[in-house]
Amino acid sequence: AHAEAQEHIAAALKLLKGMPEEGTRLQYELGLQLIRGVAFESTLGYMASEVGDAYDRAREICELLGHSAELVPVQLGLYVYNFVRGNYEQARDFALRAVDLSEKADNLVFLIEAYAALGYIDAYLGNLEAARTELEMCISLYGSRPEGEEFPGITAQDPCAAAFAKLPIVLWHLGEVDESERVMHEAFRMADRLESPINHAVVYPHAAWFYSYRGQYDVALKFANKGMQVCAEYGYDHWYVCSLIHAGIAMSTQQPSEEGLAMALQGLEHWVTPGARVNCAYFKGRIAWAMHVAGKHEEASAMLKEAFGDCEFSNDRLNASLLYQLRGDMFIEGSSRDADKAEESWQ
Repeated sequence: AHAEAQEHIAAALKLLKGMPEEGTRLQYELGLQLIRGVAFESTLGYMASEVGDAYDRAREICELLGHSAELVPVQLGLYVYNFVRGNYEQARDFALRAVDLSEKADNLVFLIEAYAALGYIDAYLGNLEAARTELEMCISLYGSRPEGEEFPGITAQDPCAAAFAKLPIVLWHLGEVDESERVMHEAFRMADRLESPINHAVVYPHAAWFYSYRGQYDVALKFANKGMQVCAEYGYDHWYVCSLIHAGIAMSTQQPSEEGLAMALQGLEHWVTPGARVNCAYFKGRIAWAMHVAGKHEEASAMLKEAFGDCEFSNDRLNASLLYQLRGDMFIEGSSRDADKAEESWQ
């Protein structure tokens, strides 16, 4: 559907060039560029240059027309584009701007979307209490709408389903073990209630991530496989690759698995080639550990070094603690056992 939409949008943009009034033409183009951005997100992935181009053009139009409220979808589009590319600080600026504009416009739909975005990026930046508040605000505002009312979203996935998907990971890091499990099941129920499969495509890899943190790798693999299945059926390439990496990690973390490690590495290659850097610190850290488990200590060390580099590039404080833990475990369990270095890394 999104590929077909792109063809119609391209045709409509060509037709607009013949319209005489610049203001009217720009207004129509603004709507088309926003739709175009979402369509590209679903088909080419969030990090595709076409996504950034569509939202940059939409921002230019808003500035020409003097429309502030209509900048919110543009800010959110640019937030996603920068977020997936690992530009976390820039992404947070766009999310904060979206919240501010939404509040000034008193637009509930925009505010729900904006809080979901801000909660996501604050989680990665290690602002966990803020992330919890923002994600719960998104969920609360979403629930304040009249029962049964369809949500006219401006992003590919439902913001409440996305908030429910990320919140368990935040709660887990905050030590809220039981609450994190309860909210994870709420995420499943939310995705089931919604008709669009993109929401399962988002929730399932987050569930795989969550259960990997809990050490329940069999459960993590189950949800990673579910994610791959729904994404393969509906063509969500970005989330398919995400689920593939999680599946490989789940298979190869506890015991050596050449198949699992190969899956994770294949997924990582497809992840980074288009320019994605979001979550690379986590993926590479877990893959490094799988290499360590398989006895590939030099490769593990090199991969872990890359993971720390990704952490530094993005200022990823969510995954930094995991990397230090993994490094310490490698020191204590490696062929050249070094308890002092392990202790230093764990601290």
